[in-house]
Amino acid sequence: MSNLVSPFSWEKVKEHLNHFWQYYLGIFLFISILRLVMSDQTRVMPDSINFWFIILAGFSYLLNNFLMSFRLRRILLHLDVKTSFTQVFSSHMGGMLLSDFTPGRSGYLSVAVFFNRRGISYEKGLASITGTFIYEFLFKLGLALLSVLFMYTTIFGNSMLVCCSATAGIILSLVVLYLLVVYPPGFVSDLGSRFSIINRLLETGRECQNLHVKVPFVIFISGICWILRGFEWYCLAMAIGISSIQFSDALFLNPLLTLLSFVPISPSGIGFQESGIVGVFSILGIGLSLSLWFALLVRFIETGIDLIGLFEVFPQIPKVIKKSISCHKGKGRV
Repeated sequence: MSNLVSPFSWEKVKEHLNHFWQYYLGIFLFISILRLVMSDQTRVMPDSINFWFIILAGFSYLLNNFLMSFRLRRILLHLDVKTSFTQVFSSHMGGMLLSDFTPGRSGYLSVAVFFNRRGISYEKGLASITGTFIYEFLFKLGLALLSVLFMYTTIFGNSMLVCCSATAGIILSLVVLYLLVVYPPGFVSDLGSRFSIINRLLETGRECQNLHVKVPFVIFISGICWILRGFEWYCLAMAIGISSIQFSDALFLNPLLTLLSFVPISPSGIGFQESGIVGVFSILGIGLSLSLWFALLVRFIETGIDLIGLFEVFPQIPKVIKKSISCHKGKGRV
């Protein structure tokens, strides 16, 4: 009987924590925010929720994803890869969904795997993703730094500046790594000849070199997406009656606070991004509960729309649905 019970092992516990500590930390941060707001003696609930503004915010976020898919397809065409917009959009949404549940939103790299299912090489798939992602990131980083410089004297404290600086440092490190792969110096090329993994990265870097002529196009689409995301945040603020947030405020707050979701401390910065939103909104004079309502709406609406990618992540779902429908029809005929 005792053989059925596996012995306790600290090694297994350590291995488990090494793999999942970010998830536990994210849950801890999220619960901590809830407890903070619930302890607020002056908490304010929204008098009413305008669902038309929520629908408008969701549509704005969906249109943002359509534009990102359009941009990704144009990049693939530039790499001599012909594929339909529907396939690119499905792969993109699958990557967005996985990015909602992975530290640093790294799950978006799975788009290359989804592309590979459709016969697109990993090198071209990764090149299309990294080539657009790095320049969009630089664009967002510039906006975030501008917003800090513009509003620091009236809004932000030193803690927020430290968080933004740490995030900027991580992003700049990624940019340096990207440049080392795209324009490898001699020692990196030598490493590529010794290690197959590095050699594959350098092959992806060579594909990325072909995308530099598309940088203006990538920045242009990123600018439109920035306006759409700002409009999304403005609509969500209006939906719960936060009238002190203007459209111009949403434009600057969005790139600054969404950068927190890329900090690899929890899955998609869960708990960390909400803390940033609640903290900044509180400094702006918005109640803790209303700030949390806004943060939760952002998280739930965007994740809800990203569920469009569920069929890409789990391609067996349509088959299961068809099978269950056919079985149901078969029983109905008996």
